[in-house]
Amino acid sequence: MKLAYGRDDVISDVAEVLGGLHLVTGTSGMGKSLVITAAAQLASVDRASSGPVRLESASGSLQRALLAGLADIWIAHLNENRADAAHLLRQLRAVGHRLLDAGVGAVGKVVVDELLALAKSRLGDQVGAATIAFAQEMLTAEDRSLLQRLRTTADPDLLSSLLALGSETAELIGRPLTLYLDQAERLSTPDWALLADLPERLRDSGIAVVVAVNSDLQEEQNLIRRLIARGAREHRLHAIRPHALQEWLHAAEIAPRHWTQIDIVSSRVPFDVRDAIDLLNRGDDLEGLSVDGRLDSLALSLWESLDREAREHAMVLSALRERPSDDCICALLECSSVQWAAIRQDFVSAGVFLADPETPWFHDRRRSWIWANPVGEEQCREIVSRHIATAGPFQLTLDHIPYWLISLMGTICANPACLDADTEPTIRAIAHLSREALAVVFALIELEERSEDGVGFTAVHFLAGHAATVISSPAIRASAFEELQAQSLIATAANQDFAIAALSLPTQLAYAAVLGRIRDSFHRYPQPQVATAAFETVLRPAAPQFEHGFIGIGAARPQSQFSELARKDTHDQLVAIAISGKADDRPFAAAMSFTTVHERDQATRALTNLRRNFLDKELIVESVVSLPGPPLRSRRYALLRELIAKHLPDSAIDVNEERRLRVALTEALRLGMSPIEAAVTGHTEAFSILTAEFSDSVLDFHISGGEARYSTIEPSVELSRGPWVELQLRAVGALRPGERLGSTHYRFAKSDIVTMSALMEEVESSFSDSLSSMSRMQPTTIIAVDEVRAHVMHMRSLIREDTARLRQAGLPINWDLPARRTLITLARDRELFDSSLSAVVHHLKADEDTVEGALVERIPDDGSWHRETVLTEVWGTGSEQLSSTSDGQAEDVLAQLMSFQPYRDVRIVESRPRPDASAAGQDPSN
Repeated sequence: MKLAYGRDDVISDVAEVLGGLHLVTGTSGMGKSLVITAAAQLASVDRASSGPVRLESASGSLQRALLAGLADIWIAHLNENRADAAHLLRQLRAVGHRLLDAGVGAVGKVVVDELLALAKSRLGDQVGAATIAFAQEMLTAEDRSLLQRLRTTADPDLLSSLLALGSETAELIGRPLTLYLDQAERLSTPDWALLADLPERLRDSGIAVVVAVNSDLQEEQNLIRRLIARGAREHRLHAIRPHALQEWLHAAEIAPRHWTQIDIVSSRVPFDVRDAIDLLNRGDDLEGLSVDGRLDSLALSLWESLDREAREHAMVLSALRERPSDDCICALLECSSVQWAAIRQDFVSAGVFLADPETPWFHDRRRSWIWANPVGEEQCREIVSRHIATAGPFQLTLDHIPYWLISLMGTICANPACLDADTEPTIRAIAHLSREALAVVFALIELEERSEDGVGFTAVHFLAGHAATVISSPAIRASAFEELQAQSLIATAANQDFAIAALSLPTQLAYAAVLGRIRDSFHRYPQPQVATAAFETVLRPAAPQFEHGFIGIGAARPQSQFSELARKDTHDQLVAIAISGKADDRPFAAAMSFTTVHERDQATRALTNLRRNFLDKELIVESVVSLPGPPLRSRRYALLRELIAKHLPDSAIDVNEERRLRVALTEALRLGMSPIEAAVTGHTEAFSILTAEFSDSVLDFHISGGEARYSTIEPSVELSRGPWVELQLRAVGALRPGERLGSTHYRFAKSDIVTMSALMEEVESSFSDSLSSMSRMQPTTIIAVDEVRAHVMHMRSLIREDTARLRQAGLPINWDLPARRTLITLARDRELFDSSLSAVVHHLKADEDTVEGALVERIPDDGSWHRETVLTEVWGTGSEQLSSTSDGQAEDVLAQLMSFQPYRDVRIVESRPRPDASAAGQDPSN
């Protein structure tokens, strides 16, 4: 009998595909698995084909299935040519080295190594010792760490290497490849993202991938449309035609008098046709089956053909959407392995299980019907209790949570009425969680990062934003966090500015229940520790030479990141970079330390402006700050304030005007900063103030992100206490998209009065303090005398630009930095050290800015150092246009002129010493 009736055309089409991604689609029961199985068997000798590989819901399933398909092709090639293990290894070694020559690198090596492992498992010891030797030749210790990614993570780089291996295989054996994959609807979201890339990746590769995918759900239909839009070709299955049904029934020796009734009750859906044939072969009558409920009627008739014990076993197993190990099933059914083998064979014969030669199990259409119909509420409680009693102890023997357990707990939690009073309270709480609360748990799993001591937490505002994205909601309410807190599923802590939360699940079974509910509710799994995944899949490969490193979700200033690295670093001078950007549209902060400046600079070049996809997300590097790095002008804003202070009115301003000006002045200065200055000061985003006025106090909320603004909001009790202030602000619409709470400030008198100069000093300090803290971490930078002029000119340009922005922001100053001719005279100070310099600076009125310098070799014998004398003798000019002058040690005078902190930020020398680039930690550019 044919494998699939009424599908000859599509089987032929699928068997003859040449390159690209092909989708065999249709609703459940249409025979998609049979079509690709038949196509794989029909494939002509001029192409190499794999047998169908069943896809799974575990992340990384797509690349593992592709690798298994390639292993099938290699083994078939070996058998066809009657080759021995040595021949296989010679060919694989050639492919492996060609991948290395093509630049695929370490990723390609681990792909070849994993292929060898699959070949060994299928061919036996004939490749055992040779495989081990080859793996040792190919792989380094660092390469082996990539194996975990290959086995557990959907990774674009690994997929590229797999396809490169496939192309090399096609070229070596001289035939195009076709890989057959089944049940793509089970794929996780990251694997779907990789599948969507296949049409483009497969172009001109010599590889065709044929994927069977269900189209029952709207989500599945959307994914299919997305794949077609990217270039996949669809082969859609419908009910078979009447003449195909008649051919099938004739071959099955079904009397023609039954054909019309089979047509009616099956709707010519192959799965139901097969059920109808089985019923007739058992002697049942189809006449009494309901036409309206034909699917239930067919299933019920088959169900009633089973004996009592078989029904009990089937009901217990129907809670399992994915097949566990035989040991687990034996424990669940309380039977021996021999008895389980007999039960399994009986279920295949009765049509309860599909006749899969390796792992016979339910067709999901059959399993779902059994779980939804014969299993009553009382039986459901008994079955659930048995599963939990078996799964708990069994889970203790594993070092991971298997996907069959996750799907089982999802099924259990979807039926909370089946949970009895003895069920673990945490499981009952998880089964009753609201959709919002479940989204918060999803966000916690993805965003929580654990330290070396196992402690992990996440800022509530990041959790709320991420959870809102998960359920496409404008905002997450505080009640979602309170619900989790009341059930002890999260732990929280907060002060007036910041709230954090951590997941608190007591057992692996509870974790499996959470994952099962998430999968059923959101049709995808969370990716644990997204930041770590970003580090391992994007940052580490781009800069593998780092010594220490870490990453976390949220913004962090470089100086705090460097302080954290310094605790681990043993060098005299920390050589490091601080990286910030967005991972899945959430801010992240990472840092890496290095042994040499050369390694650091290599990493900086590789990471600057990096934009890469990882999992199903995107990582964008927005800034990379180096240590040691260029000197920071730590007194830039203090110098600006000192220059304009005398021109500011000292009159008082009321608090509302003060808040408006604070926002405007902060934004004016922020816009004039370099990216490094913005990162160091924490002013990478716009600054806003929201004010809530109570009867006896005022609350100011300092906001980051969005566009700078000042506005008042309605006061409420919820805004004045508790860890959920930001959520309340968002719930009442006070926070706009892209904004988040930075800090909260209490004022107990609405009539507080401040002066303009005091306000400017506060704003200036918010910038200067951070620049100073970063400067203290830097080694002192050497500036040669002939470089001072450029620094001074640049500083004067910055002051003019900042002044113009401040005036535009509303600062009441009628002043511009006047043009000046700056004369710098230096002399060696013999009273101190031979290398020490004294300086006198004259500023003269002029039409344009100029800076000139001179070095005086001799100090007058009487030790005098008169300003007027220097102006006359050195510069040959009088004091008529003189506006100001200063003198002292060059370190002091010139550093301040350039807006550096004297003796800390810079050191002034006559000429720059020759750099020693070989010294670890010393930056030749400095």
